[in-house]
Amino acid sequence: MSDMRKINLVIADMTFPMTIHSEREEEIFRKAAKQINDKLNKYRIHFPKEGIEKLMAMIAVDFSYKALNLEDKNDTQPFKDKLNKLTLELDELFSEEE
Repeated sequence: MSDMRKINLVIADMTFPMTIHSEREEEIFRKAAKQINDKLNKYRIHFPKEGIEKLMAMIAVDFSYKALNLEDKNDTQPFKDKLNKLTLELDELFSEEE
């Protein structure tokens, strides 16, 4: 049972038809479109002579930077590596006591 629905997102005065899977997904896409439009309005004020393509590229870089920064913050591999090292050290220590 598929809950597919069609929506239209308006970004930078352009309409983008989309097919999505759920109400929750719609909420996220609409929130994303709002963030893009809000950022675009701020950039239009600060860079009034720039064209829409350049402004959208600046927005893409901004959001990509934030996403990559969050990935780095959520990267647990260094902690896993440290835990594995400590586990090995403890195993060695306990095996020596036997």
